[in-house]
Amino acid sequence: MGETAAAAATMHPDEMNAAAAPASLHRPPFPTLYIGDLHPAVTDAELIYAFTSYGTVASARVCRDRASGTSLGYAYLNFLSFSDAEKALKEMNHSLLHGRPMRIMWSQRNPISRKNGIGNLFVKVKP
Repeated sequence: MGETAAAAATMHPDEMNAAAAPASLHRPPFPTLYIGDLHPAVTDAELIYAFTSYGTVASARVCRDRASGTSLGYAYLNFLSFSDAEKALKEMNHSLLHGRPMRIMWSQRNPISRKNGIGNLFVKVKP
């Protein structure tokens, strides 16, 4: 693998989009991680506490059902630096929180990338 390809493999999707985009477009204000498979009891504050050792967490939001307020089992975590977010992703992916392994990946902010059919497919088999 060439040096350029190796660097791109560790780049945040928004950084790759910014590298390919015209100079007039800029990188999003915060690198964001998607945290999935969360226990329903996990709170925003617990996520911030769990990830603070990797860098400054700008914000965390556990997504909840509008009607009932119950957790939907995933959250978004914003860091101030891409390198801190990358470190957290590498070291915390599949680590336990409330006894459940967290599934962590980059959040894809670009709606074109999300809607063009290119992405990840996760299949979960229930025992």
